[in-house]
Amino acid sequence: MTEPHFIEIGDVDDVPRPPPVFVTKDRDECDRRLQAVNFARASVGLEGFTLSEIDEEQARAYVDGEISLDEFLKRSLRSA
Repeated sequence: MTEPHFIEIGDVDDVPRPPPVFVTKDRDECDRRLQAVNFARASVGLEGFTLSEIDEEQARAYVDGEISLDEFLKRSLRSA
């Protein structure tokens, strides 16, 4: 893998390449949280219920890492 560098105008040996995709722990954590929320949505849906707008907003905040799972659960129990 080559080190990042600037391509100088007129440098014909360098061909622009697409930027690399970086997978960070944050992205992995976000994906894990999203899978958990989607599983919970499906489970609730199978029981015949849907999430309220408040619950959806709290789920978004959890997926985005703005709140912890504990905070998410505390808020969910308060709104029930």
